[in-house]
Amino acid sequence: YLCLSIYLSNLLDNMFFIAPAPVTETVFLTTQSAHDVLQRHKRHNTGLLEEVLEGNLERECIEEKCDLEEARETFENDEKTVHFCVVSDGNQCASSPCANQGTCKDFIGYYTCLCGTGFTGRHCEIARRCDVNNGQCMHFCESMGTFGAKCSCALGYTLQENGMDCEPEGNTLYMLSITSTIFYLYIICYFHILSYFYF
Repeated sequence: YLCLSIYLSNLLDNMFFIAPAPVTETVFLTTQSAHDVLQRHKRHNTGLLEEVLEGNLERECIEEKCDLEEARETFENDEKTVHFCVVSDGNQCASSPCANQGTCKDFIGYYTCLCGTGFTGRHCEIARRCDVNNGQCMHFCESMGTFGAKCSCALGYTLQENGMDCEPEGNTLYMLSITSTIFYLYIICYFHILSYFYF
C-alpha cells in the first residue's frame, strides 16, 4: 500500500510538472543577524523606583507615550510642563475641523467643537431637526430649515448658553408648584361638590 501511494505521488508530480521545493540552508536567522536588523537600545531599570529619580525628557516623552503626567515628571513645574506640551502637541484646531460656524477649542492631544445654534455632532456637521428628539431642545423646538433648529423655553424659564437647556427663573418653580397644588385642590373640591349634588 505504501509503495503504491509513493508511486502515484511521483506519477502525479511528473504529470503536472511540479518541481520540488528548493532546499535552503536554514529557516531562521542567527541571533547576531537578527540583532543587526532589530537595533533598538533598551533601557533597563536602575534598581531604584523610577518615580524618585529626576525626570528625563528622553525617557518620559520619547520612549514612552508623552502625556501631561510624563512631561510633569521631567519639568517638575506646572508652567513649563504646560508650555512644553502645547508647543510639542501643536494646534489641533489649525485645520478648522468644525463645520457650520462651530468654534474649535484646542486641548492637549484633542479638540472639541462648540456648535452654534441648530447644529450638533463631533464636528457640528449634523443639522438638528425638531422631528428627531425634539431637536435636543428641553422645551420647545422651532425648525430653521437648512439651518437646523432653534430652541426656546416655556414662560418662567431661561434658555441656557448651550442653546438647548432651560432653567427656571428665580422662584418660578416654587410658584408653579404652589399654583399646581392649589389647582389640584380646586379640582378635587369641585368634583366633591358635584358628587354631593348629583349623586
